[in-house]
Amino acid sequence: MPIIEVKHASKWIESGTEKIEILNDVNFCVDQGETVAILGASGSGKSTLLGILAGLDTPSAGEIEMDGQQVTLLDEDARAALRAQSVGFVFQNFFLVPGLSALENVMLPLQVLSQENIQDRALEYLTKVGLAHRIHHLPSQLSGVEQQRVALARAFVTQPKILFADEPTGNLDQHTGSQIIDLIFELNELMGTTLILVTHDLDLAQLCDRRLFLNNGTIAPALLKKELHSNA
Repeated sequence: MPIIEVKHASKWIESGTEKIEILNDVNFCVDQGETVAILGASGSGKSTLLGILAGLDTPSAGEIEMDGQQVTLLDEDARAALRAQSVGFVFQNFFLVPGLSALENVMLPLQVLSQENIQDRALEYLTKVGLAHRIHHLPSQLSGVEQQRVALARAFVTQPKILFADEPTGNLDQHTGSQIIDLIFELNELMGTTLILVTHDLDLAQLCDRRLFLNNGTIAPALLKKELHSNA
């Protein structure tokens, strides 16, 4: 069965007497272990869709099922519990806690889940991302690519079933962005995680099993890798 299923999801906001439509009747499924890129122009609804898929927001209409649970029927606390158990996040702006070291930032989600040996596990994942020598540094003492490596370690340390990534290389140059891309896919393959990422980068999207394009809030199945490459 799909790990994510989207049925007739729409999102709109009311502004006075005006109804502003962001997403319109979106339908698709994502299988366990699949990698999916969501592409579209700025303002097409990509980040809104990602937030709804992750249970950070709710659709105005339609249903979202994630990891066997009907997300749209859950209250905010239940959605938060589901995210803690099943989901990892990587964002363009890193969102590390400024006053915590790299090690402490990676320990945070393990503490939320009241897991054991959290320091050892955090160190293990910082080692996986090549930062064993920087564990006591604060985010302000790390470069942009190092901060994103910490964010990746934090996202994967709970061994999530699903990783959501929103423009994960958006604040990095081409060289350091390529390092992060390689690392995301390396960890994703190692752990068998389902990866859903929002990107404007066709080269990054081509690495995914499937691409979905948003245009004015409507989504359509993307082309296969070979077809996308020939049409790029």
